Amino acid sequence: METLELYSSPKANLILASFGNVSPSGYVMNVMKKAHSSELEVSLLVLPFPYVPDLLSLFKRYVQDGLQVELVCRFFLLRVHFGQISSNQMLLTVIDELRSNTISKV
Repeated sequence: METLELYSSPKANLILASFGNVSPSGYVMNVMKKAHSSELEVSLLVLPFPYVPDLLSLFKRYVQDGLQVELVCRFFLLRVHFGQISSNQMLLTVIDELRSNTISKV
């Protein structure tokens, strides 16, 4: 009688696997590095606000780790969603940490 494996390991994401099994944050960094400035600007303009907190947290981690700080600084996400960001206390904390970390890393 065969034993069924109840808890199989999660399948690797096909996109991440095709890029050499990079982490999700590594994939985002690779996409940002390859994109032209104008394409990034348009992408951020149409980015729905619910994705902004995750993206800002990812940017904070990049800056803390010293990864592509200049690239992260190029984004004008704050100008696009400034009203919603400034009214959200959690995001203000992330922005403040981004600001202080960016100043020390640049």
